[in-house]
Amino acid sequence: MAIQKEFKDLGQENRSLKILVIDDEAPVAGVLSRKLKEHGFQVWNAYNMEEALFWATEEHFDVILVDLILPGVSGYSVINYLRDKTHSSIFAMTGYATENTIRDVELLGAQGLLSKPFDMEALIPRIISSVSLST
Repeated sequence: MAIQKEFKDLGQENRSLKILVIDDEAPVAGVLSRKLKEHGFQVWNAYNMEEALFWATEEHFDVILVDLILPGVSGYSVINYLRDKTHSSIFAMTGYATENTIRDVELLGAQGLLSKPFDMEALIPRIISSVSLST
């Protein structure tokens, strides 16, 4: 398939792109991380707010993916905080996307909303495009 070959060719170029995945569901974060790594990205996982804030302040990430439903804190709050503290492209993630959700994350300054389960053929170009636009 041409798209997969194109992604594999981009793998070397993606190696310098760093992504933080913030999701309390370890299986979801693990699958997403593995798929992103297969496409050449460097990936860190944070499973709660404390880990997310630690990594976001310790490393520079090109892209941060934030689940909207996290234990003890709203993903919206995380996006709002990270938007002011980092220069990363931020995407919200949810399994329950609505028009209001899309509007709300865009109003917060996120690059957009990613729906679970992920369509990697659509996700990878969005990530690459968001980094290209922010540099």
